[in-house]
Amino acid sequence: NGDCAPHPDGCLYYVRQLRATRERVRKRPEDLAAVANLVEALGATMGAPRGGGLAAAADRVASGLGLGEDTDLRDDLERLRHARNLAAHEGPVARGCASAALRVATTLEGGLMGEVPREYAGTLKAWMVRPVVKAEAWWTVSEVRTVMIENAYSALPLWFRKDVGEEVTGVPIAGGAYHLLRDTDVAGYLIRGGGAREHLRDVVRKDGLRGVMEAGATPEVDLEVSSYPALVLDIDYRVKALVDREADQATREKWERDGVAFVGRPTPKWDPGEELIGVVTPHDLLAWR
Repeated sequence: NGDCAPHPDGCLYYVRQLRATRERVRKRPEDLAAVANLVEALGATMGAPRGGGLAAAADRVASGLGLGEDTDLRDDLERLRHARNLAAHEGPVARGCASAALRVATTLEGGLMGEVPREYAGTLKAWMVRPVVKAEAWWTVSEVRTVMIENAYSALPLWFRKDVGEEVTGVPIAGGAYHLLRDTDVAGYLIRGGGAREHLRDVVRKDGLRGVMEAGATPEVDLEVSSYPALVLDIDYRVKALVDREADQATREKWERDGVAFVGRPTPKWDPGEELIGVVTPHDLLAWR
């Protein structure tokens, strides 16, 4: 344990790959072989003998991450190996083994994060999920709804500019902030009779989302958006400060209220926006061991 595990950077790399592959299999069970291929790649990195296939890679990975006694993991890996080796992946077989593939991925994620020293894994950089899906002012409500349903998102960040009216006078825009557009917002809007084909800029009653010529628009049905700016933190912000009482009160309240933190960095001066490069939720921190 530790001797053949990847360098912490390698562990974090494979954790991100496992997350992405897990999401892929969840959407399309027939793609379960992607998890098997990733286990083989991880096994090769950890020194599995060449030509040994998935079985040898699985043995190396399980023992190297201290999971050798995990019989459930062994059973799931064997199911995964058998499913991938079938000449034809029939739908029922793939769907039946997809749950095993997902369990393999989540177990290995936890094992890999256990190999990353706490001081190395103590920042948002180690835990954030990339990329961040942002809602844009020109999206229709239908697009927002589709993205939320397909990806099981409960909220999307939406950028609001400040002092948008000053564009007319030539004065630079004075920055802005991300707010959260939630699934409850969209559901309430639709139930109240809002149109799914309407653009966000036309139904969100906030001047910072509209162009200057649209500032006076009054939608028939409002789409409510969080009045609190979303929590955007630096890439090196400490995770412990979020989950303990170390953060300042405003940051702690936002984390406890929203359950999501975005990792951002300022964009060049001529663009008042902020680039979101990752997102961290309590769900993502469940791999902490």
